[in-house]
Amino acid sequence: MNAENNWWGCAAGPPGAGCDTGTGNVDTSPAAAVPNSCAPTVTATVRGKVFLVRDPSAGADPTRRRLLVLARELASGDMLVGNPITNGASIKIIANGVTSSSQTFSLPAGAQWRAISTFGFKCRDSLGTNGPVKFAQILKTPSGVFLAKVLILGKHGSVTIAPPNPGTDAGMIFTINSGESYCLKFGGSAGGIITAGNATVFKVKNPTGEGCP
Repeated sequence: MNAENNWWGCAAGPPGAGCDTGTGNVDTSPAAAVPNSCAPTVTATVRGKVFLVRDPSAGADPTRRRLLVLARELASGDMLVGNPITNGASIKIIANGVTSSSQTFSLPAGAQWRAISTFGFKCRDSLGTNGPVKFAQILKTPSGVFLAKVLILGKHGSVTIAPPNPGTDAGMIFTINSGESYCLKFGGSAGGIITAGNATVFKVKNPTGEGCP
């Protein structure tokens, strides 16, 4: 079957990491390098695990802020679509409450990204060359577990997210450019346990549902 010039979820096309696949005798080369402009933007929801924002100085020194977001969804039906190595990614963090805040962080394409076998990607920027995101990882294991991890440090760049004091809910949107977006929600309609909420720390863990913040 001729399936040339189609978008397979990544710029390289099958059998690249993060690409969709064809079954049987399918000619996928050349693949489209970008999605069709008429194609709808796809957003998936993933079960979160932990959302944590720390600000030890309660706003006096933003360089001490630290954000950690974890996702872990068993038997996930979501697919990993896109390739941040060639297209980059972005991460939006939202913390809602009395003093709500949100911020989007850009993760450019490049050598800081690495493929995790054939089922995921990780970005490591220990020196803050591209901004405050020190580590980002997104993958779906062969057994069907969808995992994501993001660590953001104020000492590596501007971080305006702070504890909402007190907070009600939070979330993250992890977007692979020219691929899919993945939403995590903590608190609110997604449920979860708020274990800390003051001027220096806001933490939500173990939401029971999914959604977009």
